[in-house]
Amino acid sequence: MNYSISILVTIFVIIFSMSMSMLAVDPDSSFSAEDMLQNGRELFHQSIEHEDKIELATVVFTELKKRYPDMAGRSDTYLGALDALRGKHATWPVSKFRWVKKGLTKMDSGIEQSPEDIEALFIHGSTCHYLPFFFGRKDDSRESLGKIAELLPSQASEYDTTLIMNVIDFLVEEASLPSIQVAEIMQIKNQFAEK
Repeated sequence: MNYSISILVTIFVIIFSMSMSMLAVDPDSSFSAEDMLQNGRELFHQSIEHEDKIELATVVFTELKKRYPDMAGRSDTYLGALDALRGKHATWPVSKFRWVKKGLTKMDSGIEQSPEDIEALFIHGSTCHYLPFFFGRKDDSRESLGKIAELLPSQASEYDTTLIMNVIDFLVEEASLPSIQVAEIMQIKNQFAEK
């Protein structure tokens, strides 16, 4: 697989710029969904460059899904992206292809479960955006990113400000949105910037 590591790193640095210490996933612990999600995001980001972090990130998102069923769609989207990262780190081309295909199936399942979750849509859309053409996922990327642009006006306030600002930057720079949508989401960014 030949997509650029630096492009993927940029995407996930933008999303997950917050630093956080790692949490242990203990079945008896009482970590909140947000704590687990933040930990999972950080591990996911680290997994882009460090294959050894993939398994721990997988454990976190699997546990998040188990403990907080309302987070299942987002968790499955991340779990699929983690499988795609296994493909990125795999040595053999056939293994790379299989892992990415498996990851795409999981990400699609996550989006089916949470079709209006901006974060899940972003993980799905940005991953598909940077996949090589032979995976045939450019339309899926456009659909997910377009859906985010539609949802932002009504949902932006429900998400972390930094996440929304960075999602908007990505949409403006990478998604081919109609100028009217770009203007609308830039208004949202300006409102967030004033806070």
